[in-house]
Amino acid sequence: FFVSFLMPDVLAGFLILAVAILATSWERLDPLNRGIISAILLFAVLSHVTHLVLLLGLTALIVAYVLIAHRSHWTHIRWLVSIAAACAVIAIVWEAGFSFAVTRALGSPSVRPPFVTAKLVSMLGEPAVAQVCSSRTFVVCQFQDRFPVDDEAFLWSEDENKGVFGIADVQTKRLLDKEQFRFALAIIPPNFGHFLAGISDDAVRQLIHIGLSEYSYSPAALTFFK
Repeated sequence: FFVSFLMPDVLAGFLILAVAILATSWERLDPLNRGIISAILLFAVLSHVTHLVLLLGLTALIVAYVLIAHRSHWTHIRWLVSIAAACAVIAIVWEAGFSFAVTRALGSPSVRPPFVTAKLVSMLGEPAVAQVCSSRTFVVCQFQDRFPVDDEAFLWSEDENKGVFGIADVQTKRLLDKEQFRFALAIIPPNFGHFLAGISDDAVRQLIHIGLSEYSYSPAALTFFK
């Protein structure tokens, strides 16, 4: 059912599986299969910017585990590290090339939804945002009267009392996109415990939440689609 959405997110699973295979079975694979799995890994990284973070995180965890628990196994994962590094470099160059091509063709850079800001606002809440906005200037601070708000409403709602990105003009959307990593660096350190608890809760819920609620639309969802 999830694959039917045809979203790039589905390739996260392929990335995780490719990393696991390369980490545990490199010496048992022939060159053709090594190349195929490495190509799948690269395609997954290129498909979604969060997959680059996922790849770097998984590789770092594997390297740390080997260095701490099984240092003699380093030779088994050195190719994984090399391939992961190559994929990361290609992904960064690809992203820069994409932005350059869009700017060259359309006269302005692409606008990406500020997923990081939306998640942090939803996770850390209005008090944390207010604390950051009291000492720094961010575009997202202009919308504090709509907080607290969940990340879905922040990004996509067209309700002027809840939505932010979905109802903003193009210039504001561009600024929200541009500032999100600066905003993250400002809001996470003073709220690190809350942030760590939030991402841990998300991770646990992803592990145990299995269902097909998308098949049963609520009245609000039906109204939205209409």
